[in-house]
Amino acid sequence: MTSDYNGYANYPTFTVALWINSNRRHSALIREAARAYRSHEEYPDVRTAEYLQKYIERSFREDGVQLALDNSGSVASTLLSHVMTQVDWMGLARKYLEDED
Repeated sequence: MTSDYNGYANYPTFTVALWINSNRRHSALIREAARAYRSHEEYPDVRTAEYLQKYIERSFREDGVQLALDNSGSVASTLLSHVMTQVDWMGLARKYLEDED
């Protein structure tokens, strides 16, 4: 991952990492998943990246952001969808996996 924004690929990636790391429950769950994937998966970075993205999307839904994730063509949906594609999920996954070394 290139470090263009506070050690992360870009602002959206930094924001996701900041959100995860600022909450003990979120951070513990992500780190636990990274440990599990490292131990049991052939491609732990891919699996951790997939888990991260699904975890964030699920958290949005729990926070009531479902309407913005439904691809309805609204401004909110379009903007959120674009930002989510900008997150370097693989780079984030590698950071969490490195933390578990």
